[in-house]
Amino acid sequence: MLNRAASAVDGGPSMLSQRATLAALEESRMEQETTALRAEFAIKRKIMLEGLAELGIRPAAEPRGTFYVWASIRDLPAPLNDADAFFHACLSRKVMTVPGRFFDVRPYRTRPAEEPYKSWVRFSYGPSRDVVKTGIERIAALIREYR
Repeated sequence: MLNRAASAVDGGPSMLSQRATLAALEESRMEQETTALRAEFAIKRKIMLEGLAELGIRPAAEPRGTFYVWASIRDLPAPLNDADAFFHACLSRKVMTVPGRFFDVRPYRTRPAEEPYKSWVRFSYGPSRDVVKTGIERIAALIREYR
C-alpha cells in the first residue's frame, strides 16, 4: 500500500491532468480566461467603489492593477473614523478590513506627528460579487448605527 502511494507521489500528474493543463495553456484559452477574469474584477471593482462612495468612504485612487481599494474613513462618525476601531466594529459584523497602520513601513514606528494612517483602510474586492455586496451592506448597517 505504501509503495503505491509513493509511486503516485513520485510519478507526477496523470496523463489526463497533463492534457487538461496543456489545453488550459493554449494561447487562445489563456486569452479567453484572462479577458473573463478582467471583466469580472471590473464589475466587482465598480460594486466596491460605488458602495464605498455611498458610505462616504473615499478611495485614494481608483485601483488599476489589484483587487484592493485603499480608502479614507476620515469622514465617518467617531469612533468609526479610526482604522482600528473600524476594523473591530466591522469584524463584529463578519467583515474583514485591514487598518492602514499595517502598511506603514517606517522603522520603529516613531514619528512626532499623529499617526498618518489612522484613518486609512484597505478593502478587498477579491471575493465573489455576492460576498462583496454583503460586506458593503454590513458596513452600511454599521455606519447607520453611528449617524
